[in-house]
Amino acid sequence: MNAQKAITKMVLGLITTRREYHFAEGTLITETRMEAHELRTYIRAETKSLLATRGFLDALPGYLLPDAASQSRIGIVLERFKELASI
Repeated sequence: MNAQKAITKMVLGLITTRREYHFAEGTLITETRMEAHELRTYIRAETKSLLATRGFLDALPGYLLPDAASQSRIGIVLERFKELASI
């Protein structure tokens, strides 16, 4: 698995499995904003790239459970990715 796929899988896991995606020190977005400029720049660029990739958007529902309740969260997941793309 290449690095981009590994990072994507990790971020998807964090975003899709946590209702409020909180960690001990705050949200994923808050923690990312506190990281070094270089890391924030990398995360922003990679997230924007993912959001611009049709294959990623088409595959996104497959990372959620197949039940209706889980699938209905796709909009929330996309919004969280958009937040990461704007940090």
